[in-house]
Amino acid sequence: GKNMAKLKKAEIRELLRLSASAKLRSDFQALHSNRSRLENKFNIDRYDFFNIVWNIPAKQYIQKCPELRTLLEMFKTKFDFLLISDSPRIWIDHVLKELSINDLFENNNIYSGEGNLRKIFNNIFQEILKKYHLPSPSFKSF
Repeated sequence: GKNMAKLKKAEIRELLRLSASAKLRSDFQALHSNRSRLENKFNIDRYDFFNIVWNIPAKQYIQKCPELRTLLEMFKTKFDFLLISDSPRIWIDHVLKELSINDLFENNNIYSGEGNLRKIFNNIFQEILKKYHLPSPSFKSF
């Protein structure tokens, strides 16, 4: 967005350094704290932040499972998929593409951590139950 264009190269490097160190430690709280601090310090929109920091190749962070696609295709014949992640959408898209399973998920069935409904807040599940008119006991997550 407009705010990102105003940032100096040094500020962008600092943004990336702080975020990458938190991400590599798999420390969601540190990443969230850094994002909030950087949003305020540089007046960065959270979606601009996500699209810069998380727009990295997934290949170096994930390991492909050769059987995954076959297994998901088998399940897809009987079930609709929902993907729920606290990660930003851009990262989810990179991971799905790297795993060669992006075509198995419909856009409206992918829930990212960009909004206020998240797994970590434990509020996304109730919204999904309401949306699909499901009783709580029939909902499974893994």
